[in-house]
Amino acid sequence: MKLKIMKLNQYIGILVVSVFSLSTIIGCSNAEQENTEKITVAPENLLVVDYAVEGMVCAMGCAKTIQDEVADMSGVVKCSVDFETGKAHIEFDKTQVTEEAIITKIESIADGQYKVSKWEEKEIIEEEAPAVEEEGNSENGEPMIEVAIPSIQIPNLFTFLIERI
Repeated sequence: MKLKIMKLNQYIGILVVSVFSLSTIIGCSNAEQENTEKITVAPENLLVVDYAVEGMVCAMGCAKTIQDEVADMSGVVKCSVDFETGKAHIEFDKTQVTEEAIITKIESIADGQYKVSKWEEKEIIEEEAPAVEEEGNSENGEPMIEVAIPSIQIPNLFTFLIERI
């Protein structure tokens, strides 16, 4: 009798693991199918815009939420939001959605936490390197520069422990 109950428990365990594995595989494959849906837009109707988004405080919560919300809008082909630069890049069909609707959507997320404006490329100003005096020439003719590296002393752990005993 105990042998039959043990075999029954094994069969139930195998059945539960199989059902769980199958549901996981099916669930993941359906999620991939939803994300790979392509929208075809005539080239003359495709608009590409970049916006500056202020008010983001994190990449996973803010930028990802904005990106997902805008990407779900009808007519939006592509949306990417970069938290580091504060830039939202959006490609959309101008016959299905307007720039105003996209801006309104972004500014309505998180109770109006985000403010949208046109993206302006910022000029990167390179700092001039300090003048370096040549100390001599290396074997291949390139100037050699003397560099001072600060020394850091790390206490010897063994000595430290011996002194404490």
